Amino acid sequence: MGFEMSEICRVLVIEPSELFRDFLDAVVDHAGFEVAALSPAQEPERLLARERFDAVILASDLGPEGPGAVALAELAAAQGMAVIVALDDPTHRGFFGNGRYLLLDKPIRPSVLIARLKELRETGAIDCLPRSA
Repeated sequence: MGFEMSEICRVLVIEPSELFRDFLDAVVDHAGFEVAALSPAQEPERLLARERFDAVILASDLGPEGPGAVALAELAAAQGMAVIVALDDPTHRGFFGNGRYLLLDKPIRPSVLIARLKELRETGAIDCLPRSA
């Protein structure tokens, strides 16, 4: 089910739709990750600048509500965070298809999303923090 309780794997979900954001939050949390879920209007770039996450999930085109998906992905990747992208816009998919980001097809299947997160964890691509006793 989840990861060993000896580690904390932090995931940030950035999604404009409250319903979809809550759904992804629940799915990722159920798999054993610590999750923060924000809309683009909640200034996720400020959170990315001051807190450490193992992975960032960009689940939709972010539009005018905040910084663009490209800017957020670049910020997270520059700080060593894994970035999982599931966007509909073909222009964005072309940009993100450079091998620096993990792409998911839409609609997002929870089992595929969790498998990708676990794969990142198992291959050492994300380095979860030890849980303090």
